[in-house]
Parts: sequence; C-alpha cells; structure tokens
Amino acid sequence: MLATSYLACGPICLATGECEGSHDLLSTSDAEPFRRRTALHSEKDSFLHRITCEFMSSIRLERYFICALAVASVACNSFGGIADEPSSLKSVHVDVPSRDVLFTYRRPQTDAGRALRILLLVPGFNGSGRTWLEGDNEWTRFADREGLVLIGPTFQTTTGEVRARKGYYYPALGSGEATLRAVEEIGRRERVPVDKFMIFGFSAGAHFAHGFALWKPERVSAFVAYSAGWWDKPTLKAKAVPGLIMCGEGDERYEATRTFMAQAADLNLPWMWRSYAGLGHEIRPPVIRMAQAFLKFYAGQAPPPGGAGGAVRPPAFIGDIQRYVYFEADSEEARNIPADQRVPLPSREVAEAWKTETPQ
Repeated sequence: MLATSYLACGPICLATGECEGSHDLLSTSDAEPFRRRTALHSEKDSFLHRITCEFMSSIRLERYFICALAVASVACNSFGGIADEPSSLKSVHVDVPSRDVLFTYRRPQTDAGRALRILLLVPGFNGSGRTWLEGDNEWTRFADREGLVLIGPTFQTTTGEVRARKGYYYPALGSGEATLRAVEEIGRRERVPVDKFMIFGFSAGAHFAHGFALWKPERVSAFVAYSAGWWDKPTLKAKAVPGLIMCGEGDERYEATRTFMAQAADLNLPWMWRSYAGLGHEIRPPVIRMAQAFLKFYAGQAPPPGGAGGAVRPPAFIGDIQRYVYFEADSEEARNIPADQRVPLPSREVAEAWKTETPQ
C-alpha cells in the first residue's frame, strides 16, 4: 500500500518518489500574463520584475527541497525503512493484522572484522523494544563485546487477547512472521546472517521466546526464557535448540515453570534450568550474567551437523540442582546425580555462572 504525505507541495507518491501535480507557485498558463504585463512597464518596473522573479525562484527551490525531505521522511518510516532515531538506534516497522509492530535495532559499536550475530531481546508485557538498547547498559556492553546486533520488538496486546490465547505471546498467530520479516530486512541492511538468531525474553517476552523456539526451531540458535506465567507444551521439534529456562523461587510463576521443565526433561530436551532463591518477578545481576554466559557460548558456536534435525553437542559438565555444584560430564560424580536433578552445562564459563546463586 502506498503511503502519502501532504506537505507543502501536495501529495507524495512513494512508488515514484515524486510529488503529484505542479511544484511551482505559478503554473505555466498563470505566469505568462504576468510576464506580458511586466514587459510593458518602465525600466524601474523591469528592475522590480527581476527582483520578483528571483524571489519566486527561491520559493520554488525551497519547495523542491521540502518535497525531497518529505519523500525521505515517509520512505524511511514505511516497511523495511529506517526511522529517525537518536544515536545508534534504527527502526523497522512491520504491518500485521490490526496493528503495526516497531522493531528497534542497534549495531555493535566495535564490529570491525567480526562475523556478527543477531540477538532478539523481548521485554515484558507490552514493553518498549528500546528498553535494553538505549545508552550504556549490560546488554549494549555485551553486544559490543560479542559482536551482536540487538533487536527489540515493541509488541502490543490486551489482557483479553492473552486470556483467549491470542496476541503476540503466540508466534504462530502473527508475531512470529512479523519478527522474521523484520529480522530479514535488518539482516539485509546490516549484512548480517539471518538463518539463525538468538532470543532472550522476560515475562511476556519469555512466552514469545520459548514459543518461537517451538514454532520455528530451525531459525533459533539458542533461547533464554525467564519467568513466563505459563508455557506451551514442549515437543521433540525443539530437540536441536539449546535453551535456558529460569525463574525466581519467590515468583508466583515458579511452579508452572518447574512443571514445564519437568516435561522438557521427560523428552530429553537440551535445556538448562536455573532458579534463584528469594527472587521474585524481577531481573537482577545474576540472571543477566547467567543469560549472557549462555548466549555468549552459543553465539560462538557453529551449528551442529544435520541442521534443525541434528542434535546439540554433548555437555562438557553436569550440574546438580540440589547443591548447585557441577562436575565433568564423564566423571563418577556426574554419573551419580539423579536424572531429575541433572543440568547439562556446555562450558566451564557457563557452569561458573550457573553455580553462582545469590541474587545481588
């Protein structure tokens, strides 16, 4: 659908980038009598005529300039365009049924010579996608260190939709396709691979994160879902997608999250579990450190052989969720950990972040 802007020069068609109708203040037919009249005046009047024409020309040039600005402004805010954002932030708008979704993104500040990856950061209920992309914070610093293009979607829904199991919580109902369109457009503009990307989601964002991994597992290299209120039933479709599921033990969402993890364990899905004693529905530094250690590991990993139908590499360590200690995967101590208390840990750095329990 064409967007139209009514500025000084009239409607602007994005299909051609041109203004409809004349840009001049005087049409050719209107200007001719003016020229004939001024030619009959005295030399003094001729001087006035020249001044008038110069003035009219300057107005026409100004209107051409306004038209050019209008075309740029409207084009940049259409689908796939870059909106006018401060500093390093840019945006892509995607139309979905009944609403428009804004995806804000940020390229790392130090990306020279590195292969970049995409990390989608999905905030809580109806949160702004700019939340974790603005300024100097733990996510922007992480992205700069690891060479990550951050994308923050600004989804909108209602409590009625959520209760009816509709809205962006459920990627298969539209938010997933919108995300894929935005990721592909951003990847094209920033020259970043888009075949797989990582997702971090908190609260409502955790609904989206795990739902997307179950819906399109072949597009997800790893996901973190922290503190969702309820969960979709896990399936074997996600057997090749590394996941980290977390929740505070003081959060009312804790029991639902533990049930979800038990279902995932029954399917031998390669997902890590981490809870935090005394922590409610909030994000604290240990949660961020855990998520970033996990995402850092998988950002640096090549996909396992076999694509989406393959398997995650065997863990290097096994953790015990009763004591929050870990052992090498092939050790006697690891083999003695009961099956319902075992957590696969892919590296020592991830294992060290996992065993640090006390929220600070």
